[in-house]
Amino acid sequence: MYDFPSSSSSPRIPHIIHQTYKTEAIPMDFQKNVQSCMRFNPNWKYIFWTDETARQLIQAMYPDFLVVWDNYRNNINKADALRYFVLYEFGGIYADIDFECLRPLDPVTRKYAVIFPLDIFKHSEFRLKSPFLLNNAIMMSRPRHPFLKHMIDNQQASQALFEQLDVAGPCLVTTNFII
Repeated sequence: MYDFPSSSSSPRIPHIIHQTYKTEAIPMDFQKNVQSCMRFNPNWKYIFWTDETARQLIQAMYPDFLVVWDNYRNNINKADALRYFVLYEFGGIYADIDFECLRPLDPVTRKYAVIFPLDIFKHSEFRLKSPFLLNNAIMMSRPRHPFLKHMIDNQQASQALFEQLDVAGPCLVTTNFII
């Protein structure tokens, strides 16, 4: 999913990389990936969110959502939800820490205002019986994009729709895109 392309040379997506993990102690297996994002994008702002800083953001900026946040049974639900809130508020690129940057990200930030890549086909058939599934492991957006607002507004209702691991994940993204 993406917006209409632009020929502007100015970035439409802010040069901010967001990543998250439970604590600041990133496992050794993922440190190379995190460092690659900073190495290929040295002039970008880098924000690393922990469980603690994520909850502080929700409490400060979305206090009405805090009850839902605190009642998520799995930490992955919080990590999934956080992505939408930080991209809505600040814009930029969210990438899971298992993603490795192989080149600078600047070119894609000029062309589109929001990007949610497709997940692999087998996941879409298995999860939603849909011909596609939007991925939330890496996504990009300008601040205040209406699609992100739509997803934020629908997160609470999603708890009744999906298996626990999908209440804030790829099924939420795809379902909100379809409706």
